Amino acid sequence: MLDDSVSRRQAGIFLLFAPGTRPDAEDLVRLAEAPGGAGERSGKELVSFSISHRPAEHPYWLELLALGLTFDLQGLVLLAMIQFDKGELRSLAQSWRSMTAARSGRLGSDRLRRFEAVIGAMKLLLERQVAEAVTLARALAGESRDPTFEFEAACNLLALLSRLTRHELRLESLDHDVRVVAQRFAVSRTTCELLVRSLQDDAALVTIVRDAYAAICSEAEDAVSNTLNGLPSEAAKLLLARAEETLNAKLMDLALHTMDRHRPSIDGVEALRDRALALHKRYRSYGTQVSLGG
Repeated sequence: MLDDSVSRRQAGIFLLFAPGTRPDAEDLVRLAEAPGGAGERSGKELVSFSISHRPAEHPYWLELLALGLTFDLQGLVLLAMIQFDKGELRSLAQSWRSMTAARSGRLGSDRLRRFEAVIGAMKLLLERQVAEAVTLARALAGESRDPTFEFEAACNLLALLSRLTRHELRLESLDHDVRVVAQRFAVSRTTCELLVRSLQDDAALVTIVRDAYAAICSEAEDAVSNTLNGLPSEAAKLLLARAEETLNAKLMDLALHTMDRHRPSIDGVEALRDRALALHKRYRSYGTQVSLGG
């Protein structure tokens, strides 16, 4: 598929292919040599190209690309954000249709449903259907404490909320929504920075995220101090209460660590540990930590 959001000097080709398959060298050669090419078949402006280099005896010369990049529908969400920022409704609508088609075979996927909603909200904004866009955004924000709502969804939500704000559509619950997301997903400096980057330099919202992370770190430090001062029971109970309130994995892990290491000194440790394990299983298993590589 040729993307009409790029200029002639920056033309690009997007190949959409079925799960479990990927294009090889011959697919690109056929696309380059086809009369009329993909531009004619898709109704878009034709952007011609040619193969400048093809290593001999290596028919699968796209292998490095396949291994080096992840072909994932999250990429379509990021493309849609670029299209939205450039005000390109036609391209954004195409991305939304592509996501809708991809989701049609996996209607039970919360992840793909949220992808479609994020793109859909941006499309509605460009179509000046403000009320509908706000409704979608509010629904997504309302899911931020669901077990299946993971870090990727958090970043997409913040990116959408910041774009709403830039269009002078500040939700009444905006500060609260951002704080809830930050309290849950800011579990390390890396995750905090990724959440911040999703906000497009919105100073007010960035401050909310950084303050939430600082508060989580302060609570963790206070718990460690209590333990060192001979109050592991107080530390464990405080950590568990805050973990249940924020769903923050850092606090969950530290609560369990404190209970395991100071079990004899903690009153009612078994009941506390059962609560912590249930919380860990329900929320931590979905991964609020960021996996870099692998």
